[in-house]
Amino acid sequence: AGWKGLVNTVIRSSARLTQVARCHWLACLMMLSAGCGGVDGPARYRVSGEVRYEGQLVPAGEIVFRPNTNKGNDGPGSVARIRDGRYETEPGRGVVGGAYVVEIVGFDGVPSPESLDGSVLFSPQTEELEFPLATTTRDFDLP
Repeated sequence: AGWKGLVNTVIRSSARLTQVARCHWLACLMMLSAGCGGVDGPARYRVSGEVRYEGQLVPAGEIVFRPNTNKGNDGPGSVARIRDGRYETEPGRGVVGGAYVVEIVGFDGVPSPESLDGSVLFSPQTEELEFPLATTTRDFDLP
C-alpha cells in the first residue's frame, strides 16, 4: 500500500481536477516521497504575497517553487495555494533561498464539474527568481 496506495487515491480523487492541477499534485507527492518535505532538511523560509492578473486579485490557483538546478540550487521545492489573491507557503515548507523557477497557475474561483477551482484564467506563467535566506514577501503582477 504505502506511497503506491496514496498516489492511486490522489489520482482517483483528482478526476475532477484539471490536467495542470493533477500534474502539480503528483509533483508534490514525488517531492515528499523523495524526502523533500521533511523537517530535518535545510532551513526553509516562508514566502508570501499577492497574485494579480490584469490588475485583479487571482481568486484561486497555485504557485510551484522549483529549485533552479541550472543555477546550482538542488534544494527542495515548495507549493503554495492562491486563495483570494494571497498565497503563503506552509510553515517549514518554504524555500531554502537561491535560484528558483516559479510557476503560477490561476483560476476564476467558480467551481465547476471539471475543477473545484473553476476555469483557468491564463496559461501557466513561469519566472526565474533569486530568494534570500530569509522570510520573503513577493507579489506577482501578471499581464
